[in-house]
Amino acid sequence: MTRTNFLGCGNGKYLGVNSEVFMVGSDICPELVSIGQGRGHEVITCDCLHLPYRNNQFDGAICIAVIHHLSSESRRVKAVLEMARVLRVGGKMLIYVWAMEQERKKVNKICLLRDFILTLSVCLSGRDGAMALAAQVQFWFRRC
Repeated sequence: MTRTNFLGCGNGKYLGVNSEVFMVGSDICPELVSIGQGRGHEVITCDCLHLPYRNNQFDGAICIAVIHHLSSESRRVKAVLEMARVLRVGGKMLIYVWAMEQERKKVNKICLLRDFILTLSVCLSGRDGAMALAAQVQFWFRRC
């Protein structure tokens, strides 16, 4: 059975959608975690910058609408590296972020709307793998 970590899972709404995947959810909001636990899901309260899991624990990681809430590029990169740390070699990571920016005083005009999906395969381990991943993540953040 595939083991997947869902960061920012909220109330766990999507944790039980595939019976062939064992999902472990995490969120920073204790109230949402409590709802997910009440629905019978494995959910814990934690910060995406400091995941409480051992290295190489998961086959996959999903993070939807979380990373863009972090305050700086360095914190965003750190969160992605932390997700990569808990993935096994060859694991898959899906990160979905968006940004919508508008010029001041032009409320009705959207100047920039970007969605992108960043899918990474963690194929390197150790410091070299982390550095290669960090460089790739920084590249993607600069592009968006």
